[in-house]
Amino acid sequence: HLIAGLCKRDWQGTDSVVLGARGSLCIRDAISGLAASLGVRAQIKEVAAHDAGFILSSERAISRWNYDPMEIGELVERYGRES
Repeated sequence: HLIAGLCKRDWQGTDSVVLGARGSLCIRDAISGLAASLGVRAQIKEVAAHDAGFILSSERAISRWNYDPMEIGELVERYGRES
């Protein structure tokens, strides 16, 4: 739907957006969810971060361009089930 909608619009200028999943998920939850969907036990060792964290957000693409991605937790679990 995103690409079809973009092709119908008149273009002028540029825009930068992140095309990824909807929502947010910490690394621990992503690994645990993936492991659970694969039927294995995750062994996670936490260590102190050396740098500040960051977030990649699809909110601009969602709000401005009608991007409709899958929720990140569902996407991780689906990937595990289909692997």
